[in-house]
Amino acid sequence: MSVDIDIAVEKSADGKWIRERVPARVPDSETFELANSPMIVRGLAADDHIRLADDGQFELITWGRNVAIQVFGEWGEVDALAQHVAALGGRLDGKEPRMRVFTVPLSVGIHTIEETIDRVVADWPKLSWMFGNLTTIDLLAGHDETGEPVVESLHAFAHSDGTFELLVSPLLVSGVASGDHVALGTDATFEVTARNGNLAVQTLGDWEIEFFAPRVVELGGRLDGDAGGQAAAFTFPGSIEIDSIRALFDGEAASNPDRTWRIANDEAA
Repeated sequence: MSVDIDIAVEKSADGKWIRERVPARVPDSETFELANSPMIVRGLAADDHIRLADDGQFELITWGRNVAIQVFGEWGEVDALAQHVAALGGRLDGKEPRMRVFTVPLSVGIHTIEETIDRVVADWPKLSWMFGNLTTIDLLAGHDETGEPVVESLHAFAHSDGTFELLVSPLLVSGVASGDHVALGTDATFEVTARNGNLAVQTLGDWEIEFFAPRVVELGGRLDGDAGGQAAAFTFPGSIEIDSIRALFDGEAASNPDRTWRIANDEAA
């Protein structure tokens, strides 16, 4: 059964909840499954299961493993972004004169999604966008030569138990990979509370990522971050033989003495 539900966005000046109407399915008597990603509500995307209170406030029960992309601004006559999202396996879920919301499967990879949206929006200066259901956290990567902390910002999903699920492997931080859950401490310190089993690989030096990344994909991995070609992060499923990963990266590093690499979460491997 399909219904429209009203989800709380924020309180107005008179103390009443402003709500957004979102289509949903009714899998059981206690929860709703969102049919579309919300256009304004933060923290939700299509296929999420939620419990809804009478005032419209929600509790996320199960994440549907989709990413909501909320876009704002002046669009003109042609909605070019929808075509690029469709090429990623995503879809347009909502359309207003100055707003769009898209849903893309998380399996596409956050780096790929972000790179695609940024490239298209760059040609539309009156547009801005954000991930509607993701957050950004800072993790401690180490300290510089003066003793100052070095932190790295990473896309994550905030779970109801207070932990954060990393959605990319880091460029600098050691000991974690995409899919791991972390609990944040003070000053960007963290504790790994659950491991996904993925392997994180970090590279330094000019690896010509544009040409090397397809070889990673052929092996079953993905590119998770590229800092101007001088540093990159990759994620591989734990099912891939480490020897195959070593052969790929050692072979590429052999062609340039300035190229280095490491498996960043050896203790997880």
